Amino acid sequence: MEDQRVMTTNSLKDVIYAAFTEHPRQAGETYWQHFRFTIGMASRLGIISILLIAHGILPFTLTHAASYRLQKCQRILADRAARTGFYEISDGFGI
Repeated sequence: MEDQRVMTTNSLKDVIYAAFTEHPRQAGETYWQHFRFTIGMASRLGIISILLIAHGILPFTLTHAASYRLQKCQRILADRAARTGFYEISDGFGI
């Protein structure tokens, strides 16, 4: 009985490990490299959101700031996909 419990624990650890590492590995990265990249992209998109809000309030300001940065994000993602050969599609979140 104890052997089966150990095997189940190891199996659970393997499943959890795979859940955290499978996608980053497909993208050619470690978990921490992938984490760093996603935090960087989220930061860029957060700044873009602030620029868009500011432009919405004062439409005569920052007329191209957000679109320029969005294009840069697109280039980063396209270059990354070309480098890794990993082209991700939406997982059904409507994006």
